[in-house]
Amino acid sequence: MHTGQGSTRGKALAESSGMLHRQRESLQRGNMMTETAGAQAIVEIGERYYQAMVAGDEAALRALFDARAPIIGYYQGQLLWLSLQDFIDEAISLVGQHGPERCQVETHRIDGDIGFVAVGGQYAQAWLVDHLLLSKGSDGWKIVSKTFHVS
Repeated sequence: MHTGQGSTRGKALAESSGMLHRQRESLQRGNMMTETAGAQAIVEIGERYYQAMVAGDEAALRALFDARAPIIGYYQGQLLWLSLQDFIDEAISLVGQHGPERCQVETHRIDGDIGFVAVGGQYAQAWLVDHLLLSKGSDGWKIVSKTFHVS
């Protein structure tokens, strides 16, 4: 004997499922907007980083980097492992010696509160690709480490 309860229960499940689907889509749209805003933010940081570096702008570099950030890479076959202060001193000493200023954000990625941006650019008469690792804290995105490759 069929009482119709299955039909009612099925309808309620379908409505509940539809509502959950709409909520999930709304959350995904919200996450995409957040991810897009985050991606735009770290790309802009990559561009500001390059401009500050070639200009030797100490204040801007300090604002972009966490004070503990290491700067690591090979230059002329030698491993360099610099403190932020050493890097800033180098950037200041090389102002005007880069050749044509060109900056290119090559790639980026965000996973929650960490981000990565690769910035290519002319620096000290060479093309470098800098890999910037960022962390998002209460004061926004900060570069927490930089590795570089000289092409």
